[in-house]
Amino acid sequence: MKISYLLFSFFIFFSCKPENTNYRTYIDLTGIWQFALDTADTGILQKWYLTELKDVVHLPGTMDINCKGFLNKDTTTLHLNRVYKYEGPAWYRKKVIIPEDFADKHIILFLERTKPAKI
Repeated sequence: MKISYLLFSFFIFFSCKPENTNYRTYIDLTGIWQFALDTADTGILQKWYLTELKDVVHLPGTMDINCKGFLNKDTTTLHLNRVYKYEGPAWYRKKVIIPEDFADKHIILFLERTKPAKI
């Protein structure tokens, strides 16, 4: 009786493990992206979204990590300082191949820790 109880318990324990089923498909966008600073804020007017951007950044990452912007010469110790400073529009571009099985499906682009953005 003890053996059958142990076998039954063993069977129940291993048959009830949770399944790791992922119902969502993700496209990993990490890596090299085309990049441009739009210091004159003319990118939309000049349709930069139709052209290749000449610079690159590695994402995920900040403009500081990618050494983009203007080198900060502020050496005050009264507050934290960014290594590179930039305020204004910046362009990021990456070619993404959307699989055919994504057709007619709801797709979300999640942008983490961004300023206001236009897609």
